Amino acid sequence: MKTPRLIGLFVFVLLVHFNGWANAEFNRDSTSFSVGAKVQMGTILFHKFELGGVAKSSPVLFELDLGWTKNTKAAWDNCNCYTKNGISLMYSNFGNPNELGKAISLVFYVEPHLIKKNRTALSFRAGAGPSYMNKVHDDQTNPNNFFYSMPLSYLLTIGTNLSYSISTHTHVNLAFQFNHISNGGTRIPNYGINYPTAGVGFQYKFSPQRLVPRKRAPLQRKDLELLVHLFSGPRIAKAYDPIPEERRLVTGINISLVKRLSKINALGLGGEFYYDPISKVYEERSGDVYQTKIASLGIHHYLFFGKAFFGQQIARYVTAHNPDIDTNWYQRYFVGYRISNLWFIGVSLKTHLEVADFATLTAGFSL
Repeated sequence: MKTPRLIGLFVFVLLVHFNGWANAEFNRDSTSFSVGAKVQMGTILFHKFELGGVAKSSPVLFELDLGWTKNTKAAWDNCNCYTKNGISLMYSNFGNPNELGKAISLVFYVEPHLIKKNRTALSFRAGAGPSYMNKVHDDQTNPNNFFYSMPLSYLLTIGTNLSYSISTHTHVNLAFQFNHISNGGTRIPNYGINYPTAGVGFQYKFSPQRLVPRKRAPLQRKDLELLVHLFSGPRIAKAYDPIPEERRLVTGINISLVKRLSKINALGLGGEFYYDPISKVYEERSGDVYQTKIASLGIHHYLFFGKAFFGQQIARYVTAHNPDIDTNWYQRYFVGYRISNLWFIGVSLKTHLEVADFATLTAGFSL
């Protein structure tokens, strides 16, 4: 059975079973559940000359969505807005079947409603999840795909949705999102593929709720907030004949001191220090001087969605950068979840512009 038929069957089964499930169970509380679909088209961003020919194609993205929105004071107080949470099944066709192929991703997302007026609503979405790629780099059979080299990678996506309600149950929307797929440096090559997309979709709500704006909850804290991330993950030195691939564990700490600008937004400054033993491998291979102890300072921005949060940082090295890096700046992204008022867990990705460097698991606390 071909992929479009499988997707069609999945939608049919989902609608039939979920309709009964929703009517039987979810009318008891104040949660509105929805299903939806989108189709989007986009382009592949590239910055390396060797990626140009492979990247000259137009990706098409199909998305099936299951979401839920709580109409409660507690949910409102998280961000002074209502937030939809959900799961999306995303199918990306990169328009180059022989070299880039397709990706199937399972994304967990949060989507706060930023503006709602009459029938129109504007929301922001951030999500992450695993992604399966069917055409990866191979030195013999697929040498031109430097974007990714592992069948199982990871997708990060952010975007906006402009929604218009046709009826109480049915909504149409315009969507724009930025998608990034990378294996986080677990295997090289791994430039990571970045593809912004835009398109249209629809949404059907079961047991819809009337989301009335409530009294704005004050900020619980107006002082500075300290967030401390401990992180660790593998980094790779690529194999080349006769040198084998080598893998070492990067370990470090990232500290942010931020000020809440609203229930969602926080802005501040911070620093990072980590130990990178793979630099020693590159030093032994090349004879050049490499730093293994790396420090940086940067500007930090966080978005908080209840227990979940998304962090983005722009940092500048304060230690001498290594010979294989041609910039003094890099970016770090965090996706985290609070397991208590104090502790959180998550994942992190370090990149140099569009090029993913390495990914880590994180654990930390806030004060």
